[in-house]
Amino acid sequence: MCMLTSIKYNGKETFTAPFMSDLLRTNASSKKNEDGTGFSQENVFWKTEKDARDIEHLGAKLSDIIKDGEIAFGHVRAASSGVPVIEENSHPFVNEESGLLLYHNGTLNIVNSPEWHKTMQYKEKNAYSDSRLFLDELSVNLLAMKERDVVKALKLTMKNFYGKFAFLLRDNETGKSFAARGTTAPLYLSFLGTEKKPLGWIINTGHDELKFCIDSYKSRAEASGLTPVEFSKPLILAPETVFALSKNSVVPVAEIKQNTYTAPAKSKKKSYGGGWVQKNYTPETVASSASLGAEDVKNVDRICKFMTDHFLSPMDIDLLFAISNYSPMSEASPDSVNAFVKDVIPKMSAPSNLRTWMGNRKLVNDYLVPEILYTKQYGLQWPWMCNDIGVVKLAMTKLENNMRLM
Repeated sequence: MCMLTSIKYNGKETFTAPFMSDLLRTNASSKKNEDGTGFSQENVFWKTEKDARDIEHLGAKLSDIIKDGEIAFGHVRAASSGVPVIEENSHPFVNEESGLLLYHNGTLNIVNSPEWHKTMQYKEKNAYSDSRLFLDELSVNLLAMKERDVVKALKLTMKNFYGKFAFLLRDNETGKSFAARGTTAPLYLSFLGTEKKPLGWIINTGHDELKFCIDSYKSRAEASGLTPVEFSKPLILAPETVFALSKNSVVPVAEIKQNTYTAPAKSKKKSYGGGWVQKNYTPETVASSASLGAEDVKNVDRICKFMTDHFLSPMDIDLLFAISNYSPMSEASPDSVNAFVKDVIPKMSAPSNLRTWMGNRKLVNDYLVPEILYTKQYGLQWPWMCNDIGVVKLAMTKLENNMRLM
């Protein structure tokens, strides 16, 4: 995953740039966020495709732009499969027409491709990151408003996307800044100073990374005979919330929903409930969203059957398309759909006895357990990619039991 950070410091010592340098390098070493680095303050930004740990004189580059007293943003990138590791795809993304600057962690898929995106060629789309697509659509929605309201535009845009997200966003026209997160992309907050003398705050994607940098900073300050800045214990920001970022506060201002699109239940005898069922998901709607002709509906029908047989969501299929060296399903050409059906599905289908066992799992908190398994260690990401069926069953049973205790 990518990792976001933001700092607002109002004290006397030089703090923001050196602390962000530590955070960027620490975040880069976490979960291999080595596909790009970027940072900004107000409307001035710098970015590169390089790993933060490989940037010479990173502290000096930060100090040229990042000063104390104003909100600073930073980002390290983990590239999505198939999206090139180039400077253009590093964060932040800036839309000059709307005056918006965006950092994103997560993977977003669009429900209905906008008209301007439909006219793009396949190769252009394939190199067009989901973060950039989201910002451009957000900008279109914002510019269409009679009265400028970034929060309202953000919520409106999110209705046309599904998947994981956390954002840092600046409106260069008004000077306002925001943070937002869904349910699965965390953001942690630590206040600087004390309640009587607040000095600002730090936001970071990772709790452990933030805590490590705080401890390292304190050790260096004390070794130099300085009195270190005080930090509050890192707290997680509330999910599905937009926050306004100000001098000393991070204030919730609106709700923002993380949408989940999923496949229909396999049969009428049993409902899989919760986030697993989308009643209106049909081969025809997939064909429409993927710009497929009538002759390709059979292929799409086969994909839908594959989804229902294996309890998969469209996000799962998007990922399978990507790791199979085809485009995401939402941008698939007829040729890539045909290749996926003929070459990939036969190799990845789970044995029927495993599918039957999966289908008989009891519901826990309205969710079917296999989806939880996907984010675990390599080889258990999808049950049908693991040769040892016993390992899959054991892992799923343990997860079921853990969820019942939640």
